[in-house]
Amino acid sequence: MTISIWRYSHLTLVISSTLFIVLASITGIILAFEPISDKLSPYDVVDINTVSIQETIAVLQKNYDEVITLDVDENGFVAANVVLKNGKSDTFYINPKTGEKVGEILQKNQFLNLQQIYIVHYF
Repeated sequence: MTISIWRYSHLTLVISSTLFIVLASITGIILAFEPISDKLSPYDVVDINTVSIQETIAVLQKNYDEVITLDVDENGFVAANVVLKNGKSDTFYINPKTGEKVGEILQKNQFLNLQQIYIVHYF
């Protein structure tokens, strides 16, 4: 009788461990595609190591009324928050050489945003 209890408990632990490993594998595969899709975006038009910040700001000041912020994200995309000619503020990706808008800011998928999940569990 005691042998069958141990066998069933062992079977239960193996099944639950297998489900956990399969779930972790599937979510790992899903999370691996986010950096790949970010790198395939066409916003990396110029190697940012070849352009100085002074050159980029000078070009932006010619094209826009005011430059509020200038950011380089982890993918090497240059984002600028500027005041447009009509007086409205806008944030978008730019070509650091010409100051032209190359696209809208990529919004992180909430499903794939691990930092937010960790913050919720931390507090």
